Amino acid sequence: MSSSAEIATVAQDLLPELVAIRRELHQIPEVGLDLPQTQAVVLRELEGLPLEISVGTDTTSVTAVLRGAHPGPVVLLRGDMDGLPVTEVNDLPYRSTNGNMHACRHELHTTGLIGAARLLSERRDQQSMITRRFDVFDPVVISVTQLQAGDALNVIPEQATLGATVRTMSAATLEALPGMITDLTEGIARGYGCTADISFTTQYIPTVNADAEHAFAVDQIHQMYGEDSVTIKPHGIMGSDDFSFVLAEIPGAFMMVKCLAAEQQNGRSLGEEKVTRG
Repeated sequence: MSSSAEIATVAQDLLPELVAIRRELHQIPEVGLDLPQTQAVVLRELEGLPLEISVGTDTTSVTAVLRGAHPGPVVLLRGDMDGLPVTEVNDLPYRSTNGNMHACRHELHTTGLIGAARLLSERRDQQSMITRRFDVFDPVVISVTQLQAGDALNVIPEQATLGATVRTMSAATLEALPGMITDLTEGIARGYGCTADISFTTQYIPTVNADAEHAFAVDQIHQMYGEDSVTIKPHGIMGSDDFSFVLAEIPGAFMMVKCLAAEQQNGRSLGEEKVTRG
């Protein structure tokens, strides 16, 4: 069985090639669900590996299945591939060339999965290694982001529309919020002789790691890169990700990987240069 340290050593050998792939992807960021150039790079880099590959019909997704030599649990590795409609102003030789930008570093997701596919394909016979009204620690953040009322300066509008985002840390709080927001909004409207119509759409659910899978991932990273290689936040953060829907169905762990300059890595090579944003 391959040890975590041995895998880390082999991964180091892959680094120059993965850096080149990452830089290639960084130059061609695509937005949304139609990512033909990005998909083509992924398919090119997975060619020749013992993978069962399928591509999306409504999106340009790529799914690759690696079947181990022995029965065992299934592990899912997933990453984003899309960029943002943001103009990159970094003065880098591999900066974006098409007016979009990988500002969220999804090209790192994609490159990392290509590297993982290669490492695991070489070890397919060893897959057993992959075997207020709210609590202060369950906070709610409501941000009002839209307010629209009328068009003319000298006319009092008959109606106004207000839009907001809500972020929570637990499914129970998310479930309770629509009723509470409705009660509060209708009460305020009645106080001013108005009525209120409220709609509440759940776009993402809280991203919650499974304890066992989280502990396993942390242990593996410690073995590869040392005890100081992982920072565990005392409380959750208010970001959102559609990986939450995967974790609601399948036990797993969501982790963030830094991309550091070589002089910042203290011997642990998890990335290339410091990631900068314009």
